[in-house]
Amino acid sequence: MIRRKPLDEIGGIAVETVTEDAHTSLRLHRRGYTSAYMRIPQAAGLATESLSAHIGQRIRWARGMVQIFRLDNPLFGKGLKLAQRLCYLNAMFHFLSGIPRLIFLTAPLAFLLLHAYIIYAPALMIALFVIPHMVHASLTNSKIQGKYRHSFWSEIYETVLAWYIAPPTLVALINPHKGKFNVHGERRAGGREVRRLGNLASVYLPCLA
Repeated sequence: MIRRKPLDEIGGIAVETVTEDAHTSLRLHRRGYTSAYMRIPQAAGLATESLSAHIGQRIRWARGMVQIFRLDNPLFGKGLKLAQRLCYLNAMFHFLSGIPRLIFLTAPLAFLLLHAYIIYAPALMIALFVIPHMVHASLTNSKIQGKYRHSFWSEIYETVLAWYIAPPTLVALINPHKGKFNVHGERRAGGREVRRLGNLASVYLPCLA
């Protein structure tokens, strides 16, 4: 819920990006207004019921957050506290994770087929850096959000989305005005699911071979 007076002060709902809710909140916070979480059901809506619809929804969210990063970067401008700037920045950078994730997933394949060295270091040195980080990250995530999600399935979820989120976020990073607004269809399903799974298999199965 948004009060009408503050909304009028910022010129109404932000329409420059496809994630108008987040962009509008950013503008309100810049004006000094605060937001609060209310643990009371205020509205009801449909969740996506198919893989294609869910991917379409996440693509729109990812593109919109990167558009905000380019057009109304929270690191610059007046009105935000340091914690707010970092919080918004974290929300935007989250959707840019598809690109580095794809690079690291395909790095072993690039080495085996093309002899391309993504990381110039002995295997032991890589293990000394990577294993402690993975253990620490897994334990921290389990401690903070263990009641709501599992670290392993979170990685699977992000890996599935990475292939589809990486291209639109890269385009939005280069040209934030490119693209059009699409509302996800929560109940859309059909043959597209098979094609989606086929695309994922063609990308990730060679990495496992």
